[in-house]
Amino acid sequence: MFTKEVEVRVGSEFEIARQDLPTSMEQTLRQLLTFDNPDHVKRSAMNVRTHNIPHRVSFARSDGSILRIARGALDILRRVADRCGVSLRFINETMSSRGSTLSMEELSIDLRPYQKEAVNSMIQRVQGYVRLPCGAGKTVLGCAAVLMTGESTIVIVHTIDLAMQWADTFSKLYGRKVRTHQSFRPLKSGEIAVVMVQAIHNAGRASHALLQSAGCVLLDECHHAPASTFRAVFENCSARFRWGLTATPERADGWTFALPLVIGPELYGMTTSDLLNLGHLVKPSIIAVITRVPINFDDHTNRSGRLNMSSAVSALCEDEGRNELLAGLAKSAASNGRTVLLLVPRKALAHSLATTLCERGVSAVALSSSVSKTQREGALRALRERRIQVAVATQLADEGLDVPVLDTLINASTGRAAGRAIQRVGRVLRKAADKRPPLVIEIVDPGPFRSQWKSRRIAYREQLSIEIEHTMDVRDLEDLRKIEAMMVA
Repeated sequence: MFTKEVEVRVGSEFEIARQDLPTSMEQTLRQLLTFDNPDHVKRSAMNVRTHNIPHRVSFARSDGSILRIARGALDILRRVADRCGVSLRFINETMSSRGSTLSMEELSIDLRPYQKEAVNSMIQRVQGYVRLPCGAGKTVLGCAAVLMTGESTIVIVHTIDLAMQWADTFSKLYGRKVRTHQSFRPLKSGEIAVVMVQAIHNAGRASHALLQSAGCVLLDECHHAPASTFRAVFENCSARFRWGLTATPERADGWTFALPLVIGPELYGMTTSDLLNLGHLVKPSIIAVITRVPINFDDHTNRSGRLNMSSAVSALCEDEGRNELLAGLAKSAASNGRTVLLLVPRKALAHSLATTLCERGVSAVALSSSVSKTQREGALRALRERRIQVAVATQLADEGLDVPVLDTLINASTGRAAGRAIQRVGRVLRKAADKRPPLVIEIVDPGPFRSQWKSRRIAYREQLSIEIEHTMDVRDLEDLRKIEAMMVA
């Protein structure tokens, strides 16, 4: 039975007058919405200075007489109110500048059934994120949802490549031009802007006019939302619709819990396995190739005995035998008519391998943050048109790389994160005309890198139903023949 009614103003956050709140309710909300700061925890465990890094992070904070609560904490707010016998009366102060709306039938393309379900959930539930793997068409459905609302919209991205991808999708599939120059003037009714989060951050208060004019805000790769730069954006944006898209909501740094608090709950989700079973993606063959890199890991430990992983990775990248293996595998795949993505952990290695491949008659290009926007646009266009055979890329390719013709992944990067491993494999699973069966070659290095490979192998077994029982050694003639045969397939 409710004993009291409390007003909750809904804007960029929930705002409640503290004098209206029972003391027990405010205390409970603060307790449930305050967490150990993962950054502080990590640095403390490593015996690294934690100066200016708070012990705790809270999504319920006092602002004088007002308690401000993250908008994604709606379910927690309601549960605590029920427990305290409080009835909540929501006053909608979100921004809405609705222009011309579209129905699903009026869209210029036909969405897949699961895309329609995701879009309907986004519009009906107003805030939250959609989890779909690489190749599912997240950008396509995101554009559809935006156009159906008719709202003035900001699409927030963190790389130039993603900005180009969104602008191209709005233009080519839906015939809509969007604002891509980093202007912070208010949006006109129904106007769409694709904006880099770095530009918003650097502009500071000058960006508020833009943020406060949007009736819809959509964050691509929204697993970045817990970062302070992204949180600050949402604290100054009261758009009615607040959405995120991601393939990997899990974060290795411990901040996963904050995503739904900033954006809202998961609205819809599918896995790579789901799309494989539905026939929208093609199941790959995965082979593991062991290396014999002679690393003395004792040379890469600090005084406390902890391995300096960055130093060990650099040693991998400097090994001539390993680099020769990578160049050989990439050239062999290209010679057999394949379009290859070769992932490496260092920019210098990406450019060195691309140069080596070009010298050996393979059309190759390096994709890293050192490559200009214009050069990347040209390289990606040539890759999509199969005029380039091999792209050697760093982690820049982990997000926003839209090249359906890729059919071969050589993963010479490092890491154990399951979500990232599946996302990387997803780059070669899309269907395309005249495309070869997808092939993934995992480079398995010694020591702690072998442990990382085991984690990725478990992810492939559990999420792709692919069991990899044996590794191959290119020094073994029979194994080499097997690899060549798979490239020809």
